[in-house]
Amino acid sequence: CDREFLHLEYPRISETLDHLLTLRDKEGYLRADFPGDWLFIDWVSGEKVTALQMIFVMALRSGARLARRMGDTLRAEKLTVEAEKLSARLREKCFDREEGIFAAAPGTKEFLRHANLLAVAAGVPGREEKKSIKNALTGKELPPVGTPYMSVFEALAVAQCGGFSEAVGKIREIWGGMLAEGASTFWEGFDPGHSGKEHLVFYGRPFGKSLCHAWSAGPLFLLPQLFLGLEPLEDGWVTFRAEPAAGVTAAAAVPTPYGNIEIEVVNGQIVSLSAPPQCRRVSER
Repeated sequence: CDREFLHLEYPRISETLDHLLTLRDKEGYLRADFPGDWLFIDWVSGEKVTALQMIFVMALRSGARLARRMGDTLRAEKLTVEAEKLSARLREKCFDREEGIFAAAPGTKEFLRHANLLAVAAGVPGREEKKSIKNALTGKELPPVGTPYMSVFEALAVAQCGGFSEAVGKIREIWGGMLAEGASTFWEGFDPGHSGKEHLVFYGRPFGKSLCHAWSAGPLFLLPQLFLGLEPLEDGWVTFRAEPAAGVTAAAAVPTPYGNIEIEVVNGQIVSLSAPPQCRRVSER
């Protein structure tokens, strides 16, 4: 929506993406094994190579969208092609047909949630693959993610795989669990199995946890999206969707550059919806 800011930052974004494309190995994977590299994705141990590639797919696709907005057709086409090539390779080399989920790294039998929830966010798996990924993410066999920040993407992935009630259950487990412990702000980490002062331990320190952590505030966009189907289709919410889930009674106000979009829903039906004149609802029904 802020064209001036995009014009300012676009050269830097393009330069960064060009540089990242030079850091790939012969298979086309973004490398993270140069001296001094630290592949950090969430505070849990395990291979994250596949998860990194999923993030790279998202970056390439986002870069392509920005290029189109800038009228940079050649770059948009190049980044789109690179994203599709990497996406296809990940489905071919990293998706384990026996387990029905993505391995944590190519050629391994290690499985973590991160590669799979990020795969859904990146739009890599197909419809059938999403079914088995949903089963894995809603089951207990895979190790849990390490932070509420990553739990946001997990809940969103589960919802995008058709698991609305399971996604809501995840929100209740993590953020509802914090509220049950008396939280008035969102915490950096939360383990439902902890109690008392255990909740304050992080980074191996007895009181190392941030108890007011902006990165844990994901329900602020998750709840309107899950319950009200409220999300932008264009920059600045110039067009947006609002498709409430069946039986939902809720209300929300979403800020846009032009003012708030306000919606009230009773038993799954929109009873009031107001939006700035610059913003238009697009119905998917």
